[in-house]
Amino acid sequence: MSVIAWDGKTIAADRQATYADVKESACKIKKLSNGDIVAFTGNLSKAMSLVKWYEDGASSKKYPKFQESDDWIRFVIFRKDGKILFYESTSEPIEAYEDKLAYGCGRDLALGAMEMGADAITAVNVACKYSVYCGMGVDSFELKRK
Repeated sequence: MSVIAWDGKTIAADRQATYADVKESACKIKKLSNGDIVAFTGNLSKAMSLVKWYEDGASSKKYPKFQESDDWIRFVIFRKDGKILFYESTSEPIEAYEDKLAYGCGRDLALGAMEMGADAITAVNVACKYSVYCGMGVDSFELKRK
């Protein structure tokens, strides 16, 4: 489980991965060689497959079949051109237009914090404080939206 927050300039994600009843640290946000930043919620090994799929050209014909199940991964791309796209159960990207976004188990907590003036990093920290599904620190990147 995870939380990803976007405040209009910073993308932040918690670092907690949960395996059965054990917490481990993981990175859920990554800057790619092309300058895009990807973030995800859900199963880490499946998310890494989606990162590879995206880096290999994001062909709809090669979209991972596991995404068609009820256990799909939220895969968010913060493109260097400022567009924000996310994928769910199909290979068709959905464009996001909001100045503030949050995804994952800590979504409501992060959105509430940002509504009260918090930046994305603080919003993720708030979610980490109150959600048992988020924690272990925060990773972040800045990206100017055009």
